[in-house]
Formats: sequence, structure tokens, C-alpha cells
Amino acid sequence: MRIENYNCAKLVPSGISLKVEDPIVPRTVSEITPVLTSVESASSKRKKPELDVGWGDWSAMRVGTTWDVPPAPSPVYFDETKQTSIKAMFNSQGDGGTPVLEWQLNWALTADGGPDVTPSQGTSIILNLLAGRTYFFKARGRNAVGWGAWSPLRTATLIAGALVNVASVWKRAVPYVKEGGVWKMARPYVKVAGVWKETL
Repeated sequence: MRIENYNCAKLVPSGISLKVEDPIVPRTVSEITPVLTSVESASSKRKKPELDVGWGDWSAMRVGTTWDVPPAPSPVYFDETKQTSIKAMFNSQGDGGTPVLEWQLNWALTADGGPDVTPSQGTSIILNLLAGRTYFFKARGRNAVGWGAWSPLRTATLIAGALVNVASVWKRAVPYVKEGGVWKMARPYVKVAGVWKETL
């Protein structure tokens, strides 16, 4: 079958240019088909990006870790309690996701803290304390994000050396001895089961 006449403009989708050298000369269907296939293919490629077909696949899974300040270390605990010194210790409870840069140990005669702070790696011997007094201790850590919370308060009472009766109340007393004209704090010992120990 031959098509005697046709209008190519009706076969071309919007935006596609098609050059026909001799539109008056009749063409066979087999001659027209390749042209239509080419036009449809070009039209599909042109319109496909405009279609909303839904969500694509997810990207590959990756793990991300957020950073935070270090959690409060363990409560401070003690060893080697003496008249004017004590060994204070604490343990890390984590780093908040990034390494701890430094630790601090704080002690004071009141629960609200004070200016006495020392760098620490978890074990510190605190010197020049007052005999027989009770001290409050706490610790904290800092990483790249900032300072973490202080640990819960713990108390330690240093050795006094003796007890004296004041108005029927026994109180801790710090004994002194005079040596070479200079008064010095005495460190009294008692013998318990053959072993000498510091008192109070």
C-alpha cells in the first residue's frame, strides 16, 4: 500500500526538528517507519528526565559518631591518709567519643569546692593539708568538646593525732612538740598487736 500524501509536521513531537527534502514525493510506509522510530526515540530521551517516577535506591550505609564532653569519672577514693597528705584516686568512665585531653582533681574544706585544683592522671598525692580536717574531693575531664561534669563528692578526714575532751565532747586534736625551740607537728603512734600505727 502506498500513502499518496502525508504531513510530516503532524508526526514530529514538539521541540524536534525533522528535515524533509521533498515533502511532495509520496513515500512508502517502510520508508517512513525509520523516521518515526528515530523521532519517538529522541522524544523519549527528551522527556524522560521530566517524569516523576519515585525515590531511587539509598546510598551505601556509613557509620557516624557524634562527640560529647567526657562523662563524670568515678567518685574519688583514698589511700595513705596521713596528717597533712592523702592519696586521692579516680577512674575514667569514658571519653565522650574523642580522647580526653586532661583531668582535674579538686579538693576543699567545703562542699561547694574551692580554688585548689591539680592536673591528675587518676592518682594524685595531695600535700600541705590540715591535720584532723575533713576535705571534699571531686574530679572531671576535658576533651575537644569541653569540660565534662564533676564526679560525685567524696570526703576524707585526715589524721589528727589525738583526742581531747572539751566540755564533755571528744574532739580531734593535733599534737605539737617543741624541737630546738621550734614547735613541730607530732605524729603519734600506738603499738597494736606488736605493730606501730599512726593514730586517728
